This record gives sequence, C-alpha cells and structure tokens, in this order.
Amino acid sequence: MDRRTTAAFGEPGDGVLRRPGSILLISCYELGHQPLSIASAAAFLERAGYTPDTLDISVERFDVESVVRARFVGISVPMHTALRLGVRVAEQIRQTNPTCYICLYGLYASLNADYLLERVADSVIGGECETPLLGLIQSLEKGQPVRSRACIGGANQRVPSSNGCRSQSRAVGACRLLRSTHASSTTASEG
Repeated sequence: MDRRTTAAFGEPGDGVLRRPGSILLISCYELGHQPLSIASAAAFLERAGYTPDTLDISVERFDVESVVRARFVGISVPMHTALRLGVRVAEQIRQTNPTCYICLYGLYASLNADYLLERVADSVIGGECETPLLGLIQSLEKGQPVRSRACIGGANQRVPSSNGCRSQSRAVGACRLLRSTHASSTTASEG
C-alpha cells in the first residue's frame, strides 16, 4: 500500500472501514428525486457489515466533520449535472481530507474516467456499482493491491445498442417495460 492508503486505512485487518463514519457516500444531484444511488450502495455495504454515512448535497450542506472522519468517500455521478457538482465536491474533500480515498461511481464516472482519475479520483466505477464498490472497499480494508488510479467495472459493462437493446440481456426487461409503457400511453392518447 502507498503512504496515503496506509494513513487512511491503518494496518490490514484493523477494521478501520467498519467504524461508523469511515465510509461516506455522497449524492450530488438526482433531478430532485430521492438519492437512490447512495441508498442502494449504503444498503449493500450495510449487509456486508459496514456502517456508511450518507450525504445528499442537493438538500444538505457540505459536512466538513463527516469528510474529516471519512477514510473512503464514494460520490455518485449518474448524470452530467451530478458529475460537475461531484468534481467540485471531490476537490473540497481533497483539500479537507487529503488522505481520504475518493471513488466516483455511476454512468458518468466511467464515461469521464480519464478526466476524473487525472484530477480528483483514486478510482471510478461504471454501471451497476454495488458489487464493485464492495469489492474495492474490501480490498482496501485487507490491504490488497488496488490498481492505482483504477477504472473499475466500466470496461466490462454492457452498453445498450442504439437499436433498442435487444441483444443486451440485462436491459431487455427494462426495454420491454419502456416499450409497453410507451404503447399504452400512445393507445390512451389516441382513444
């Protein structure tokens, strides 16, 4: 482990990341909706024995105390506006807590991985984040090597095709739902 990682996580196996407040998940903007991206990740981590704190900066102030306490911060960036805000938040975190490990996750994290890794992130996760996020935290906790400045999950994610995602097994159900919803609304508006 490098010096910053050792400072953030202590010695392998000492349980630093399992302490309340050691993991902080931040939502920046989700179109005025509840922050599902941090709620889902938090629930996944809680099932694995972690106690993450959450912060939704679209309705809460930047909490310096939470940032200082955190050893790992995950910032959700599911869309462009969240990405822009997330970069600003990551810069504030880096100034406030320079040893903190910062991971940006979500669709726009993988789409902008080079930029984020160059400027503010230690790692980025694209696509469905819960399993890779847990794996990253477990690796850091155990002192296992993590590729420096890593893009996790983004390279292997299946991206829907422009012709309606017929060939993408994960997205087929969603596409059927969208098509049936569209067909129902078209029929209702015609009637």
